[in-house]
Amino acid sequence: MFLVGFMLGGGCFLLLYAHRVDSYLSERNVMYYSNNQKQKEILKLQEQIAKLGQRGNEDDDERIRNIDVEVRSDQPAISDAAKAELEQRLSPFLDKSMEWISNNPELVEMTLEKSRIELGHERPVKLAVHLRWLSFHRGTMKLWVDVEEVSDKETG
Repeated sequence: MFLVGFMLGGGCFLLLYAHRVDSYLSERNVMYYSNNQKQKEILKLQEQIAKLGQRGNEDDDERIRNIDVEVRSDQPAISDAAKAELEQRLSPFLDKSMEWISNNPELVEMTLEKSRIELGHERPVKLAVHLRWLSFHRGTMKLWVDVEEVSDKETG
């Protein structure tokens, strides 16, 4: 009887112990799975940080590196001289954020519309500038302007 009780008690102990070990193993598997998921999430976040870091470097690329002015005028000689003068007047916009200027295009327009250009030293020509289009592409701010000659009476 003692031996049968010892065997039954040992068997029950082994079943309970095996059940507890099985629950520990399943808990360990759940922990491994959640650890792997967290590792994947960490890698994904590190990739996003790297992309944001590259985007921060790309912000430098989104600065105005050069200004190109297309002038429409009746006289080709005036167009060339006006183009050079306008590019020189717009030089303060170099190395500014393209996004900032595209959100505030009236700054460029006011710079051009409110100014009169005087060309030539022998016979000064006064020009009025009207902005038609403004475009941004890969570090270039491109403007299309109309230039027309105005008399001294109109400039007053």
